Amino acid sequence: MKKYIVLLLFSFILFGCTQKSDVKGEADMKGSILEIDKDARRILVEDNEKGLVWVTLNETDNMKELQVYQEVAIWIEGAIAESYPGQAKALHVEIIQPKEVE
Repeated sequence: MKKYIVLLLFSFILFGCTQKSDVKGEADMKGSILEIDKDARRILVEDNEKGLVWVTLNETDNMKELQVYQEVAIWIEGAIAESYPGQAKALHVEIIQPKEVE
């Protein structure tokens, strides 16, 4: 019986550690992609409130899905550096509006 309890406890701990708990609530910025730098794994996003920001993508974000002029929501890790353009590291990037077919 104790083995089952230990196994059950271990399962809860294991599943609890694999959830992405850093991405919660509203996105830190929303805007349009103006440029994609594949070599540096970053995108230049224009946000109405924050202006232009270079956002470095994390390893799990698929750059192949991102296109210029797409609307995206971005959750930021830490703060946005106050350079011009600003710089930030993304926790998660979500496409709000796919690029329209011309």
